[in-house]
Amino acid sequence: MSSAFPIHWRVSTTGQRRRRPLGRVGAVLLTIACAGELPGRALIFFATDDPTYNIKAPGCELANSGWQYVGRWGLYVGVPVAADYFLTAKHLGGAVGDAFSYDGQRYTTVAYADDPGSDLRLWRVAGAFPRYAPLNEHRGESGARVVIFGFGSRRGAPVVVGQPNNLTGAVAMAMEMAAPQAASRGAPADLPRQGHSSGIAGAEATGSRAEGSSARPSRTGTSSQTRTGQTKWPRRSDRSTPRTAPTPCPPTWQPPAPEPIAGLKGWLWGLRDGELRWGENVVQAAFDVGGALGGVLRICFDANGGPNEAMIASGDSGGAVFLQTGQVWKLAGVVYGADGPYRLTADSPTFNAALFDRGGLFQASGAPIPDTANDQPSCFFATRVSSRLNWIRGVIGPP
Repeated sequence: MSSAFPIHWRVSTTGQRRRRPLGRVGAVLLTIACAGELPGRALIFFATDDPTYNIKAPGCELANSGWQYVGRWGLYVGVPVAADYFLTAKHLGGAVGDAFSYDGQRYTTVAYADDPGSDLRLWRVAGAFPRYAPLNEHRGESGARVVIFGFGSRRGAPVVVGQPNNLTGAVAMAMEMAAPQAASRGAPADLPRQGHSSGIAGAEATGSRAEGSSARPSRTGTSSQTRTGQTKWPRRSDRSTPRTAPTPCPPTWQPPAPEPIAGLKGWLWGLRDGELRWGENVVQAAFDVGGALGGVLRICFDANGGPNEAMIASGDSGGAVFLQTGQVWKLAGVVYGADGPYRLTADSPTFNAALFDRGGLFQASGAPIPDTANDQPSCFFATRVSSRLNWIRGVIGPP
């Protein structure tokens, strides 16, 4: 293990759990659009609020695009990246001795390593995973189509400007129930509120090692296959997923067109029930912000993104972002945070939402967001795996 990458381990040497504080539980915005609404599932889609949408593994050209590598770390996502290591977000916390669930099995954590240059954390487990995800090594992520996986919220109440609506009431109700629900589940800290007011987007806008942005490409793509085995250190067993032939795809299903709502800007984050869900999007920009955040991928919620266009919400921290290189889907990002929060007016309550257009709303500071002719979508940020490969390899070993 390279000494060039300092590692701060918390190792159980007695067989007993050594508890460490999980940190302050972040404010989790969970909302009820109307009385009696059922808990929602992960990710927010532009096209539909169907609670059964994309809760099964993607197929056809998206077969083996990452679903098979997603495990559960408490209420959140972890992804095996070596025979005995999984990767997730540092800010989620956790303790040595906690269990990681993957492929129907539970693995006990025995140590962890924090990346000093990003929000990544590698957990080591007792035992060996049946398969693990390949890591993206190519730094040309801008414009790439990605598949996102998470356990977070689905769509809540609509966010509408220019007419009376129930948003304020929904936010108030959500804030009342968010804290007790999170506490009752023992949840670690959730999504940091990041974005335009936090310095992430500002760093990119001023060209801080930015690698550009890209127009949205076509949603067509090539078939995908799983990873073949790789040579690892002798102490690790390397069992890989067999290759399978791609399945021809029928015409893409299009959700029914929703009733138009004047002034609609997006949707609040809704309730969650821990169901794994997948969606698609495109990397708008890839850039480095330095410091404790390192490199990030910026991914935005667009109105013209297609039937699987998805945005993260509460509970999606640590979520996995996969992109395709050749015939192989590789882990490219780990969800860190999202733009927000927002206000309807300069002095109204703040809320978090998936917005395809922020124009006409207000920042948390009370500053107005101009309502321009072009949509100004909200974005989320994922820690960029390609920029942290040296640290990752310094912990888990060479590929």
